[in-house]
Amino acid sequence: MFTRVVLFSDSTLNNKFLKFFKKNLVAIVAASIRPISHKMLKEISDKQQVPFFIQPKPKDESYSNFINKLKYLKPDLFFINSYSMIFKKDLLKLPKSGTLNIHTSLLPKNRGANPLQWGIINQDEFAGVTLHEVDEGIDSGPIIDQRKTNIFTEDTWVSLSNRIKDLTYDLIEKNINQILSKNWDSKPQNKNQATYNNRRSPKDGEINWSMPIIEIYNKIRALISPLPGAFYFLNSKKILINSFTSLYELIQMNYIFEKSKFTLKNRYSLIPSLSTQKKKNKLIKFSVKENDNLIGYFEIKIHKDMWRFELVVQNIYEEELQNEINYFFNREFKMLKNE
Repeated sequence: MFTRVVLFSDSTLNNKFLKFFKKNLVAIVAASIRPISHKMLKEISDKQQVPFFIQPKPKDESYSNFINKLKYLKPDLFFINSYSMIFKKDLLKLPKSGTLNIHTSLLPKNRGANPLQWGIINQDEFAGVTLHEVDEGIDSGPIIDQRKTNIFTEDTWVSLSNRIKDLTYDLIEKNINQILSKNWDSKPQNKNQATYNNRRSPKDGEINWSMPIIEIYNKIRALISPLPGAFYFLNSKKILINSFTSLYELIQMNYIFEKSKFTLKNRYSLIPSLSTQKKKNKLIKFSVKENDNLIGYFEIKIHKDMWRFELVVQNIYEEELQNEINYFFNREFKMLKNE
């Protein structure tokens, strides 16, 4: 039986994605609030020889006409992939078999906008993609299937997005027969585990150098180009950081801009020093000085494949100073495991 599918998207519907719905596609819809995608999606719809529509805001005069045009198509299914407008009840009731959505998080965690960015910023251990039914809430409908991946310590939102894209293809491929036959199984989300994220804006990328080191690092990784990037001001000039910056490089910068963070008990200075492994981002070494006297050092070892940091203190025997170093480590790396 032919299932009439309407695709809603803000982004490129490439051939790998379109092949799942090509024989069933009856229209493509873009969001009015994302005009940058309109030309691209119009070209795709022309190539697929299906109508192209732009969804207005519900209060716009053209909204009722938009609803009528979709109603005329007699859709069986709406399928959403990377879309920025909310579906009201009048839109949700149009397709006979309902509306499905691809959301790039492990629902019910990270509902709402920018889930990959928030996952990195919040230092989640895992990211993923969820195929779910759409209701009147925000990413709150019953779950059909999911795929999962680690968030590694050197991931950016770009590298994570590339893995998620591959997982999305796998997710759709494994479920496409049930989708098109309108015979999928789903289960309600656990509301008690739900978290919700607001949409980020460019101003959210500002760096405060007094923030914990790991928070600055996560913010940079979450906002690299082609997003606007993280930034700070130096002598009233805005300085962008829009590419990956290793923890080693970031600590050197943080030391320059916020030296007080690296001073303990107004007596001890923690000085990040050169490491032959700095480009691999696996080892960060600090010299510990009292006045100008070197009294020891410590290292922070970074395990790339999981969120685990190891503190190794050398030649420091004063218990109070060891406790202060532990405090610095836990504060700047957000209480991560000290082994």
